[in-house]
Amino acid sequence: MLSILFSRQKWRWDMPNKEKIWFLKEGSTFNPKASEVKDELFLKNVFFDPRDLMQVKYEMLRKVEKEDVEVKEAVHLFGMSRQYYYKIKTAFDREGVAGLLPGKRGPRHPFKLTDAIVGFINKMVKEEPSTTNQRIAERIETEFNVTVNPRTIQRMRKGQKKRKGTK
Repeated sequence: MLSILFSRQKWRWDMPNKEKIWFLKEGSTFNPKASEVKDELFLKNVFFDPRDLMQVKYEMLRKVEKEDVEVKEAVHLFGMSRQYYYKIKTAFDREGVAGLLPGKRGPRHPFKLTDAIVGFINKMVKEEPSTTNQRIAERIETEFNVTVNPRTIQRMRKGQKKRKGTK
């Protein structure tokens, strides 16, 4: 699992704290609530690092599943909420350990590009093929009172070309 997260750099258990924190942050697995982890394993054994969010998630799930600790107690010991516990349990049940990896953050699609705006872009490009994405963005702002980054328009147009089978 660690090789997936830290493939670009050589990672070691004995590395200095600053380096390890950098790796955890780089892999989006740094636990910002490490000070809230009160589980005995994390307090007494250096192998268990409360700053490693994946390890904290896994151990919380294991505590409930294998040690028959109630969810309410486990979330208290690991500084999490019950809602978060059930979210990661569902992900773990569905995907295994990979479900504990952080998901992609941010919007999954350009939410400003409504069907009406996409239609407007397509019409503009059809009528004026040499028009720039900047010009399209300006017209969208005028017509729809919505600010769209020209790069968003570029990605949308590129995606449409791929779907049509051209490059």
